[in-house]
Amino acid sequence: MQRLAAICMVLFACATCRSPGADLPIVVNHEPRAVIVVARQASGACKNAAAELQEYVKRSTGATLRIITDDVPRGDAAVVAIGATQLAAQAGLAVRSTDPEAFRIVRKGNAVYLLGKDEKGYGKYFSYSLGSGVEFATYEFLERVCGVRWLRPGPKGTFVPERATLVVPDLDIEQAPSYQYRSSSYWYERKAAKVHDTPYWHDRVKRERGQLFDWLKHNKINSCWLVPGGHTHRNIVKKEEYAEHPEYFALVGGTRKPKGGKQGGWQLCTSNPDVALRAAEYARKLLGQGRLM
Repeated sequence: MQRLAAICMVLFACATCRSPGADLPIVVNHEPRAVIVVARQASGACKNAAAELQEYVKRSTGATLRIITDDVPRGDAAVVAIGATQLAAQAGLAVRSTDPEAFRIVRKGNAVYLLGKDEKGYGKYFSYSLGSGVEFATYEFLERVCGVRWLRPGPKGTFVPERATLVVPDLDIEQAPSYQYRSSSYWYERKAAKVHDTPYWHDRVKRERGQLFDWLKHNKINSCWLVPGGHTHRNIVKKEEYAEHPEYFALVGGTRKPKGGKQGGWQLCTSNPDVALRAAEYARKLLGQGRLM
């Protein structure tokens, strides 16, 4: 009996140990069991990712995970390390893909690593480039582990499930966008002509564009137009060229000079061979700069 009891004690001890394949608890019964770690000189993107992770975990579980730098003692707490921390370097972990928006999530021992570049992936090409790899890693983690969903733009479109305990399974995933041009349009009253171009219209566009961009970013869509495919006639042929080359512009209603001063009303004659060459030169120039669709 004593031998059996000893065997049972060993089995129980092994069962309660955290084996490499066991889930890693970061919140248990609404109490935090982990800390969020960033580098001492963390970028704005890393700090934002840490703050969002802390916010959504709290909304889901009621527990607040402390945010600390990687030179602060953390005891035996589990770790969610965000970005280029000393912990990630010591573990020899990095994103393998060269895509500027790629990210990697790795669970190793009692630590989870959310890895990715911390600058906007295509920001040098497009001012509306929204997200960075390290932020996308955090959003993927929140989706996979916390069940958070950003279903539609606006505060009412976010779903955060309530739970008492949050655990992280074994993970080692890496993702990169299949293509760089990822965008969407959204506005409740876009077709309401009576409000178009009024102060109300502009205020609403500004507000809803912010909600749209926030939703796009959390879904890793990024609103990135590297080679503008729409509203691009104005970049191929300027309306100021009409005086010298009216044949570059489309024949609309019997005239090649449509009414209205806005560039959008000046359609190009796409059957004109010189216009076709100009369009090809425009695309070749941008593609030569690495601005691929």
